[in-house]
Amino acid sequence: MRTALEAEEGLVVGMNLPYGISRDEDYALPVHGTDRFYPALLIEVRNDELGDGWRIRRWADRLATALAPSVPEFSS
Repeated sequence: MRTALEAEEGLVVGMNLPYGISRDEDYALPVHGTDRFYPALLIEVRNDELGDGWRIRRWADRLATALAPSVPEFSS
């Protein structure tokens, strides 16, 4: 996922920036991912990148494309 997103020119990708995942502060990722041995990730997108329907659709397409190699159901 990271490699796919970093390949897009002009897109800034950071890992666990500005913070990491903490069991004390987070619920979904540890409970629905780690605890069940499912691969899981948390994606945070800046609010100014989601200002209108076109930008939201662009991010949805971008994330679906980046996930496709890891999730066979996305490839069809």
